[in-house]
Amino acid sequence: MSGSVRPTAAELAAAAGRRVPDLIRPGLDVLFCGINPSLYSAVVQHHFARPGNRFWRTLHAAGFTERVLAPSQQGELLEAGIGLTNVVARASASAEELGPEEYRRGGIATAMIEQLKRFATSRRIYIIFVQADRGDEAAICLYTKLGQREDVMHFDIRPSKGAA
Repeated sequence: MSGSVRPTAAELAAAAGRRVPDLIRPGLDVLFCGINPSLYSAVVQHHFARPGNRFWRTLHAAGFTERVLAPSQQGELLEAGIGLTNVVARASASAEELGPEEYRRGGIATAMIEQLKRFATSRRIYIIFVQADRGDEAAICLYTKLGQREDVMHFDIRPSKGAA
């Protein structure tokens, strides 16, 4: 990225398809999972980094953090037992650019869902998927497979009640 505070149009265009590294470590209490990174996030290499993204304010308002963090402070989440990942790793200008085949390619999404269910059960944690917009049929279809669908348009994988 250039020295500017915000990425340039050229930097954003060049970020298409880039990845933002997962923020995961053993012993997490919660793993938030987005659809895919924005181009802005891919340039700055921080999750939910686009200006105006409500994730960080919502995280604080829900009591997960003591203050509203900036995306550049995402590393502090690990100390709080919180991780971040995405269903589709590649960055795009909009989740609408992703086709259902990307969610299902080679059974990746299904395999990830099953792995996350096992992880949630073995660790007794919640995995919270974020960013399903009304009318985003690909995301809604995927999320409906994941767990309980709620009117607020998020879906959680809850730990199994029978887990030790």
